[in-house]
Amino acid sequence: MAVEMREDANASSRPPVNVTRLARNFGCEVVMVDFSPDTVSARIQRHTSAAHFDYLLEVNAFDFPQRQRFSIAHELSHAVLHDDPARDFEFIEDRKPLADYDKPDDMYKEVQANMLAAALLMPEQAVRREWARLDDIDDLADIFDTSRDSAYWRLNNLKLLVNG
Repeated sequence: MAVEMREDANASSRPPVNVTRLARNFGCEVVMVDFSPDTVSARIQRHTSAAHFDYLLEVNAFDFPQRQRFSIAHELSHAVLHDDPARDFEFIEDRKPLADYDKPDDMYKEVQANMLAAALLMPEQAVRREWARLDDIDDLADIFDTSRDSAYWRLNNLKLLVNG
């Protein structure tokens, strides 16, 4: 799905992917906000005021840039995967582990959004190419402008880590 989304938006698969432009191409107005208290990474909901956008995607202005990029990709993934026009649509990303979600369906949606976000930010073929060349997680994270943790999990999910 990530490949098709990048193609639909005429987005390059060359790292780093311009995730803000990608989100805008899918109808998201991306804004940086001060979430107080600082327990939220991002929030997405249907837009109620702007005629040009379908969604309002708010990102914590005080997060590190790599966290912001992942949050944008993650919230965009919720919009693409989980928006049901017949229901209210809002996802709030609290800073809590997946295991802390009360409902299995909520945890499943978070895992889905994480997987698609990782694929959007770190396209499989580009990851395979760069990993074969570099073989260093920190360098890979730098190339894709992601956190080390995101790069690690992407490599692990692609089964590219020998001891992963």
